[in-house]
Amino acid sequence: RNCNKMDSVRHILHWDDYADSGLVFLAINLFFYLVTFGGYTPVSLISSTIFHLLLVAIIFVQINKKKIDPGSSTQENPIAARLKNCQTRFQPHQIDERLEVVLVAFNSFARYLKQALLCVNLRISLTLALVMLFAALVGSIISTTGVFYLLFLIAFIWPRVYREKKQEIDRAWLKTKERSTTFSMAAISKLPANLQKKLE
Repeated sequence: RNCNKMDSVRHILHWDDYADSGLVFLAINLFFYLVTFGGYTPVSLISSTIFHLLLVAIIFVQINKKKIDPGSSTQENPIAARLKNCQTRFQPHQIDERLEVVLVAFNSFARYLKQALLCVNLRISLTLALVMLFAALVGSIISTTGVFYLLFLIAFIWPRVYREKKQEIDRAWLKTKERSTTFSMAAISKLPANLQKKLE
C-alpha cells in the first residue's frame, strides 16, 4: 500500500480504522506515561525504542532468511517488501505546501500581535492579554508534558467528534459567539465614551 504521510495522519486522527488509531493512541499514551512516571526523558525513551526496534528487526530478518533458503546468500530482506512502497521523505511540492501553511499562520499571528501591541484596537489588545493570562495560569498549573498531553488528546478526539457532530457544534459555536458579542457590547456600553470609541 502506498504510504502518503498526510493521508495516513488524517486516517489515524479521524479514526477511520479503529485498530490503527487505537494502536497509535495507546502507543502515545504509553510514551507519556513512561516520560512522566517511568524515569525516562523523551530523548532516552525515543533512543531506547529505536534501539529495540532495530534489534528486533535484525533478529527477525536473520531468522526469516534462514527459514526461506538457508543455503542462499542473496535472500531478500523480509521487511523490505513491506516498506518498499512507503514514502520515507517529503517531495519538494509537499514541503512547499507545508511551509506555506506554517508561513501563513505565523504571519497572521505576527500581524495580530502587532495590532495588539500598538493598541490600534483596544478590544484586540485586551482579548490577547486575557488569552495570554489564561495560558500563563494553565502553564503554572500543568507541566509542559501535561500541556503536550492535553494537545495530543484534543488532536485525537476533536477531528472525529467534529466530523460526526459538525452541525450541532457549528450551531453551538454561533450561539456562543452571538452571546459573547452581546455581553461584550453591553459591557462596553457602560464604559466612558472615549474608551467606547477605542473599543469599536
